Amino acid sequence: MKLLKILIFGLMVILISRFAHSQWYTIYILNAQSQATPAPFQQDIAICNGSINIGPNFAYV
Repeated sequence: MKLLKILIFGLMVILISRFAHSQWYTIYILNAQSQATPAPFQQDIAICNGSINIGPNFAYV
């Protein structure tokens, strides 16, 4: 029974890894205003593409 659980878990990991793959996307962020962005808004932006629990589906901009 324990071996069956391990086998099923292994198959789930393989299947999830096939569906949740990492890709690179080019993102252009422009400031068309003549005035600079105020300091409180100059922060890092994190975008989560999917669930963090299943792998490195995390993009840092």
